[in-house]
Amino acid sequence: MAQGFANSKRDLALSHVAFYSGARGVLRVLDYMIEHGETEAAVRTIQRFFGRQIRVIQRQRTRQRKTH
Repeated sequence: MAQGFANSKRDLALSHVAFYSGARGVLRVLDYMIEHGETEAAVRTIQRFFGRQIRVIQRQRTRQRKTH
C-alpha cells in the first residue's frame, strides 16, 4: 500500500509509523470499550470498519483451501 507511494526509504518508514500508530489508537479504543462492558458496540465497530478487510481475508482462505 504505502510502498507504491514512497519516494525513499525514509518516506516508507514514516508511512509505516503513521499506519501502526493509527492501528494502536484503534486497538486502544476497542480495548476501552470492551473493558467497560461495551462488547456489542465494539463488535459493531469492528464489523463496520473492518468488515471489508475481514471478508477479503476470508475469501483468500477459502481460495487457498480449494487449491490445496
